[in-house]
Amino acid sequence: MIVGAAAVAGARSGGRSAFCQGAVDGFGLHGLVHLARAAAVRGRTPGSVTSPLVVPVLRPARARDAVAGLALAAGATVVAHGAGRRPARAF
Repeated sequence: MIVGAAAVAGARSGGRSAFCQGAVDGFGLHGLVHLARAAAVRGRTPGSVTSPLVVPVLRPARARDAVAGLALAAGATVVAHGAGRRPARAF
C-alpha cells in the first residue's frame, strides 16, 4: 500500500515527489541493511542473497534524505508486519 502510494505520487510528479524519492531511498537503503545483517552474523540471513539482485536502487542522496528514506522504510515495515499478523477473513 505504501509502495503503491509512492509509485502514484512519483507518476503524478514525474518522479519529483519527495514521498516517491524517499520511498526509493528507503528501498535502496533497506537492501544494505540485509547485507549488513548477513555480515554481522557471517552467514546468510533472510534477504541477503536476493537483496543485491532485487534492490540495486541507490542514488546520490543528502544525509537528511537518507534518514527520511529509512524512516519511510521503517514505517512501511511496521505497517506490513501489522497487516500480516491480522487474521484473514473468509469472504
